[in-house]
Amino acid sequence: MAKKNIKSKFFFKRMHNFFEENEWSFGLILFTIVALALDTVGFKMMFEENSLHGSWHDYIYYSIRVFGFDLQTPSLDTRIPWVLELGRWLSAAATIWAVMLAVAHIFIDKIKLLSKGKGHIVIIGAGSKGKVLGLDWMKKAEDASHKDHGKLFVFIEINKNNTNVGLLKSKGAVIIFGDAKHEEALEKAKIHNAKYVTIVTDSDSTNMEIISTLTSIQEDIEKKILCYVHLIHNEFYDFFMAKDFQDSQKLDVKIFNVNTNSAKILFGDAQNLLGSNVFTDVAKIKDKNTKVKIAIFGFGKLGENILVHALHLGHFYNETPIEVTVVYDTDTDKNANILDEFIKQYNIGIDKDERKNTSFNEYWNIEFIDDGDFVKKDICEYTQLIIAYEDEFESLSNLMKLLRKYNDEILSNNIDIAIYSNSFANTAGVMNRDNDNDKDVNKPTVFKQVRTFGEIDKTCNYNIVINEVLDNKAKINNKQYNELHGYKDKNKKISKEVQWDELNMFTKDSNRYLLEHNEIKKYFINNFLESSIIKNNYEALKNSISEKYFNYDATEINWDEMNLKDNDYAIKLSEEEIVQLGKVEHKRWNAFHILNGWKVMSIDKLLGETKDLSGHKQKDGKQKDKIKKLHACIVSWEELDKVSEAIEHNYKSDDIETIMRIPSLELTVSENK
Repeated sequence: MAKKNIKSKFFFKRMHNFFEENEWSFGLILFTIVALALDTVGFKMMFEENSLHGSWHDYIYYSIRVFGFDLQTPSLDTRIPWVLELGRWLSAAATIWAVMLAVAHIFIDKIKLLSKGKGHIVIIGAGSKGKVLGLDWMKKAEDASHKDHGKLFVFIEINKNNTNVGLLKSKGAVIIFGDAKHEEALEKAKIHNAKYVTIVTDSDSTNMEIISTLTSIQEDIEKKILCYVHLIHNEFYDFFMAKDFQDSQKLDVKIFNVNTNSAKILFGDAQNLLGSNVFTDVAKIKDKNTKVKIAIFGFGKLGENILVHALHLGHFYNETPIEVTVVYDTDTDKNANILDEFIKQYNIGIDKDERKNTSFNEYWNIEFIDDGDFVKKDICEYTQLIIAYEDEFESLSNLMKLLRKYNDEILSNNIDIAIYSNSFANTAGVMNRDNDNDKDVNKPTVFKQVRTFGEIDKTCNYNIVINEVLDNKAKINNKQYNELHGYKDKNKKISKEVQWDELNMFTKDSNRYLLEHNEIKKYFINNFLESSIIKNNYEALKNSISEKYFNYDATEINWDEMNLKDNDYAIKLSEEEIVQLGKVEHKRWNAFHILNGWKVMSIDKLLGETKDLSGHKQKDGKQKDKIKKLHACIVSWEELDKVSEAIEHNYKSDDIETIMRIPSLELTVSENK
């Protein structure tokens, strides 16, 4: 009996899901069946009471006519049985219900847009990325405390057969079918009144065309729109440095891609910060022989983004360059030119013939090898193995081969293994549970050192795409910097949002990368603080560092405003540790610019640019050329002194201040939540 009940419930659930998926009203269908049954039985009773001949076909025929408000009976004075009386009213109600649903189906989206089409959220592309982002965002917006609570979600989708559409509509979204490259589709979505526009079609060229269309109609946009554009190919980044975007008062563009997001999660997770499995104590953090060495298996767009992100973040306290081995099949046709294309895009010292970098060795050591040559490597030297084949079966296959061949070495050396698992969620679940449940180090399981990354629900959700937490930190960081350096008149009380809006996309991303790397710096600092037994004299430390590094009149720094007087950063960190962390920040800043195509402006050119100018206020800005991508500060810590003298500003102070401002930044962020 219990089994029959379970089967019945399962049947009705499947039926309900079927109707929901096809946008049919399960309630209306059920209501109509009941009404039809009552009508049919009622007509049978009426025929029999009046000794009339009829068949079930007749009863059903008459019953169907009732739904059209046509109650045909044998004669006007024929008594209507109560069953038929009830049935005909239910039939009329079902008809009215169906008509209302049909009208609603036609006009409901227009009604929603009329009533809620202001400050709404437009997502262009209802594929896998658009669906995941939209559903997660809508779920967050259900919370009454969320800033987007009650806002309308509008999707623009070109494919009418997209199976995600029904699900999104069932969650209350408005779907507009059309080509968002054309103004008509954008106007239907009332794009001019939107607060957010997220462009996540599967084509970079389509996404770029859509955002370009937005620039052509931006004069009609009421308020600034926050635009999030998905791009797989990093070479298109500079397209958004064009004047139309940089000068726009209506479009605030942020570029993202799921592969970079995979790398951010891979290296930025609090439990798995890049290098944290190597720098396990203060002695190792300070030891020049401690090194982070990673291997990336696979070099498609995913592997490329993981490599680039590692180069952005791989700058450590001991200044030992990160080492990266990229392992891929160099013999296949599709990979024949992959290194060539990478070298064209990134001027980071890679020699094509030697397959490694022959310059920029102070920042990183990179080598590219054929997958067949990895067996020649000593796996015990590696601190992390990242299996990043975009074909997940290939990733899984390579993982199992590595575990079988190097199981003892991996366990003995605490080598972290991460495997890309976008589509095999259940398989990933098995590995992660095996990892989480193994608490007995003496009985390690096969996946003890393995974690997964790259799942679409993590790389394309609200928190990482919109990422308000990071952007809020970046806005506060920018405002603090401006105020401490006198770039903004504090009496005007210009909001952090307004100051942020004045930045170009490159400078915004520079702030974001600084804050991502701050997590690594804080990891080091916390280790120092936990083991520190010294207690500084705050005034003496402040005066010593100020005299050495904040030694120009134009440098307006108020240490007391950074809330350092009673903070462990000033009490327990030594001057040597603070300055060394400043060196790390300078190297990270250099790497960010180099990875984005910037080169060193020679000191002779800098002196030529400043020879007729006097004082920092006149000279500030001459240290860089945004068009040619030249910057005089992309030099070593020691060489900064020449640049500082030429501009009359000690640039070392900027890096040291970044370190000392971390507590104040964290406190202000906490207060702004």
